[in-house]
Amino acid sequence: GSDVSMTYGPSATMRDEKESHVRVVARFRPPITTDERRDAPAFCLLQDGRRISTPDHRFSFELDRAFGEHASQDDVYQDVGVPSVMDVLQGYNSTIFTYGHTGSGKTYCLFGPSSATGQLTGIAPRAARQGFEDIAA
Repeated sequence: GSDVSMTYGPSATMRDEKESHVRVVARFRPPITTDERRDAPAFCLLQDGRRISTPDHRFSFELDRAFGEHASQDDVYQDVGVPSVMDVLQGYNSTIFTYGHTGSGKTYCLFGPSSATGQLTGIAPRAARQGFEDIAA
């Protein structure tokens, strides 16, 4: 499957030091097409949830977090979206940036399917809802 990388603004631990903080997170979507299902995966997610590696282990990368193909929209939102919204509500700038090939899952991750409700809702609608709910509270 393909991946989606995301970054977001200052973390709670970095604010005291008045520095910016960038996190790199990858989300691997499940194979969709018959060809993708037939192909061997290009990367394997290691059990620590932070490292990815080629199947032959010649190349590996350590990230702040990596989500496998079975991660839910909520799993990703809790790790990426919630801290970003909390930063914004505390007056800090925050950005979630997605990057990847066409068809890699960027739109799905950010917004969910076109008729998404409930569990399939992506990061952006969840963040808007959380922000408005927190402001109203």
